[in-house]
Amino acid sequence: MPNQRDKNKKLFSVSIDKKTLAEIEAAAKKLGISRVEYLRLAAKEKLEAGNTK
Repeated sequence: MPNQRDKNKKLFSVSIDKKTLAEIEAAAKKLGISRVEYLRLAAKEKLEAGNTK
């Protein structure tokens, strides 16, 4: 059963080339986080910096 936190999330899929995915996985592993968490953090940093291009 979904909890309240899950209600604030939206599932979507992304296609990424193999090289970029490998780089994401390596960077996430280095930080000890999942690739999903890595992508979430990267997007958040980009948005907070105002770099939306």
